[in-house]
Amino acid sequence: MVDLPTMPKSRFLDVDREGTTITFSFERCFAESLGLGLRREEARRAARMVLKFLGPARMPPGACVLILDGGDPAGDAIATILNEIDRRLERIAVRPLSARLVEHTLGITARERSRWTKDGRLARSGTDLIRRGQRIALSTYAVSEIARLTNEPKIIRAWRKGDGEYRGLGREA
Repeated sequence: MVDLPTMPKSRFLDVDREGTTITFSFERCFAESLGLGLRREEARRAARMVLKFLGPARMPPGACVLILDGGDPAGDAIATILNEIDRRLERIAVRPLSARLVEHTLGITARERSRWTKDGRLARSGTDLIRRGQRIALSTYAVSEIARLTNEPKIIRAWRKGDGEYRGLGREA
């Protein structure tokens, strides 16, 4: 059995062990990473897929934890699994956000997002191509930029105020 002081660490998950039960908590990563917080289910599925190599993991409804009961995996096995989970969660955390996720996260309309993207206030990180009979290019946005705007709502308010003043000038003239 691995002692708690030598329990391997994860960049994203908090790991706790009591007897033969190991608990993997997502609370910290969901709070610290906007990309993971918006993709909670995907993050849980990714971790669960890797944890299945240690044994069956259960996830209590509504909880931010995965619980691995029974068994006594060696510390190096847990460390290997945690490294793989960290690698997968990192990919999810930094993957660019879709336009719909940006609108939902920032509380903006599709029209505002489109306008701000076109005039350069809201920087695109790239495009995703999808097929709907033909190829359609969808804008994607960097998680770091959206996180910055989420933490500074005054920027969005200023953009809206500026847009309102600009539209108001057209009506008065």
